[in-house]
Amino acid sequence: MLESSTSVATPTDTTATRDIPITAPLNTKFVAAFLLAYFGFWITYLTPPIVSMSLRLASVLPEGQRAGALSLVLGVGGIVSVLTNPIVGALSDRTTSRFGMRVPWIVGGTVVTVIGSAMSALAGSLPGIMGGYLIATAGVNAVVAALIAMVPDQVPAELRGRISGLAGMCTPVGAVVGAMLVPFLGHFGPLAVFLVPPVFLVIGVVFLVRTIDDRKLTREAAADIPRLSPARIIGSYWMSPRKHPDFAWTWLSRFLLFMGSASLVTFQVLYLLNQLSYTIAQVAGIVAISTLVHYIFTFAVSPVAGWMSDRFGRRKIFVGAGAVIYAVGLLFVAMAHSLPMFLFGMAITGLGEGIYVAVDLALMADVLPDQNDAARAMGLFTVANTLPPALAPAIAPVFLAVPALGVFTVGPDGNFVALFLSSAAFALLGALAVRQVRATR
Repeated sequence: MLESSTSVATPTDTTATRDIPITAPLNTKFVAAFLLAYFGFWITYLTPPIVSMSLRLASVLPEGQRAGALSLVLGVGGIVSVLTNPIVGALSDRTTSRFGMRVPWIVGGTVVTVIGSAMSALAGSLPGIMGGYLIATAGVNAVVAALIAMVPDQVPAELRGRISGLAGMCTPVGAVVGAMLVPFLGHFGPLAVFLVPPVFLVIGVVFLVRTIDDRKLTREAAADIPRLSPARIIGSYWMSPRKHPDFAWTWLSRFLLFMGSASLVTFQVLYLLNQLSYTIAQVAGIVAISTLVHYIFTFAVSPVAGWMSDRFGRRKIFVGAGAVIYAVGLLFVAMAHSLPMFLFGMAITGLGEGIYVAVDLALMADVLPDQNDAARAMGLFTVANTLPPALAPAIAPVFLAVPALGVFTVGPDGNFVALFLSSAAFALLGALAVRQVRATR
């Protein structure tokens, strides 16, 4: 078991970057346990928006109500994600439990996730499905808020690129496994569809808890940390861009990239139904294929990009290149009029995402303003990819309503070409944002 030498320093200057030295060797069991739990998070978090929620709503709602209901459920879920991450991060930074600072929130969040997922599966109406989803969303975001704080807690700075690259592989594996399981699990009913993904999270968390020597905060050290008053709770959702510009630019880059990807994830089922004229019975299998194509490339390139980032001591060039490649893939998706071209675009976006997610977690860990505030800061970082699923469905109708103008192909549910072109523009802006980071190369 890893014996962490991490100690909590007394905060003095909150504007300065403080990285608490980690002298113990990185334990391979911790790495394996962290990655398994992180994979469990992604399969639990991604399966509903990619496929299972669309199919669940389609099974209980008539045509004409499904797109609006999907936007509502995922949009409010995104708001819950935004609210959960920073506050759980701030609470985690102040937790003096004998089990550690992070473990109680990871275990508690897992229990809540399972309960909410079961509620969504058993409900037969939109309010019930949505209520369960919001509970599960709060739980799984509590898990990840504490989980990613373990990177600066446990991993030396010179190894974070490699860990970030390995963690980047968890996203594609989680998405692919989830998308491929749904068509099979559908034969056993919604309870199997909604509960099997969290089972992976439970397994990962159990392994992690049995392996990790969690960072502990003494009551004496906790007394030196400002209390979490109502004003500080509100303040936990904010990090001054003026005082911490590198954190702000890194956050903005991730937010913009995920604004581009959120529309693709949210609307690909409706795109396949309307633009390419597939049936509901066919869509689950096609989404499994498109997700597999996308994430094969993410999986293949992520560890390589993370290793190269550590090897050359560079972060920004990889993050920027990943965002540009993702934008190119979205251009192909926007112009696709056949399944092969759509899948080609998905492959290119997978390549870009693999490069981006392999390094951006390491970049964020490098620009943390204060190690003693790590979980809150990393929780804010997670908001950059949980806020877009709430905003994208809200602004998508603006682009879907763009008229043909003799150029675009407009389907029954709107202008998907304009929607995905706007998504590509968001990704390109994400590449420009990361160029402004100054603290690291």
